[in-house]
Amino acid sequence: GLGIKVMDKLLKSGLTSIDKIYSLTKEDLISIEGFKDKMVENILESIEKSKSNEPNRVLYGLGIRHLGRSASKELIKRYHDIEVISTLTVEELEEIEGFGKVMAETIYDAFQNEEMLRMLSVFKEKGLTLKEDVSAVSTDDSLSGKVIVLTGTLNHFKREELKTILENKGAKVSGSVSKKTDFVIAGENAGSKLAKAESLDVKVLSEDEAITFLNLN
Repeated sequence: GLGIKVMDKLLKSGLTSIDKIYSLTKEDLISIEGFKDKMVENILESIEKSKSNEPNRVLYGLGIRHLGRSASKELIKRYHDIEVISTLTVEELEEIEGFGKVMAETIYDAFQNEEMLRMLSVFKEKGLTLKEDVSAVSTDDSLSGKVIVLTGTLNHFKREELKTILENKGAKVSGSVSKKTDFVIAGENAGSKLAKAESLDVKVLSEDEAITFLNLN
């Protein structure tokens, strides 16, 4: 519910930092021109739901330059806790595969910023999920290092659901087929990615075959 137009009105009405979104009340919102009861209810409901976002989404949402979705997932996978990540040194960040010096320095610098640390403190106080539930994390790394591409319409999984399952097993889910691809999981009406996999002699699995062969149950 917080699109550009809504955010613009919030900023003009006095919102000074992103963490203050979690202190907004119905009275605050209803007083803004154009904000009706149902709209306000939807916004407040969405804000409340966002507190249960996975920590990698919260980390990505901090808007740290060079820190994309995949890198955010990798950091949470390794350290499980944004507060722990905020204490990492440049050297520790550089040790992570795919994290170069510039990226490591940018992440480090971001967490030296007092405003960033203040926001994290508020997020924790307001109940956002900054820490991964380690007890719920799968220890199955049977697909570690494997590159997998999904294509076509799936019947047993939603695309994002299957992607998460594969990544939790250690696989990298890519959007394109190359010689480095280990498997292509092809659903119904698979198109050019299937054709390219066949031309490169990449192993293709149907959805049912993938469930058995990759132990996705």
